[in-house]
Amino acid sequence: MELPAEKYDPVIEAMSDDGYRLKRVDELLRHPKLQDFEPKDVVEVLTVLTGAGFMSPAQQPSGKAIEQCRALNRHILDRALVSMDMHHMASPVTAGGIAVPHMTQLFIRALSEGKRSPDAVANYVWDFLDSIGERLLKDGNRIESKNENLKQIGISVSKFLKFDRPLLEALQIIEPCVNAASLMRGQKVMASGAGSP
Repeated sequence: MELPAEKYDPVIEAMSDDGYRLKRVDELLRHPKLQDFEPKDVVEVLTVLTGAGFMSPAQQPSGKAIEQCRALNRHILDRALVSMDMHHMASPVTAGGIAVPHMTQLFIRALSEGKRSPDAVANYVWDFLDSIGERLLKDGNRIESKNENLKQIGISVSKFLKFDRPLLEALQIIEPCVNAASLMRGQKVMASGAGSP
């Protein structure tokens, strides 16, 4: 089913404004992008997006909930080094699990271990994959070359830093990155320079 962009995109954009900060429905109704919407239409869009799993009710979590989720997420990240069976991480904001693919878990591990540049994140992930004999696939074919693997990992790191990391931080699945601006500046280097000799 395709959702009409003119109806859904403005609501999604309003929800993602301000670093995905939590928003109440009454606040959304005052958002400049939604001024021409009827309240019932905004509620309908939110209901459909929630039902489809694209949005979730949210809360300001307690300190205890944050620490419990961090402990569980640390365990999931440790497990990512021995298994690919964990596909979700805990968000104290939604009080539930959020889908986080294995490769993204490895990116998060790299950041948590102090890798502060896109190249460092990509190399961390490559070193891990290489140590277990894994390779990426492109067009259904296994990529054998280190440089081509690094290039593909670099593309994924750039997408992660631009799109996934801010959302995961807002959901408090990962802690805000102190050097987020420097990581973002380094993306261009990663996207164009990954795998260069």
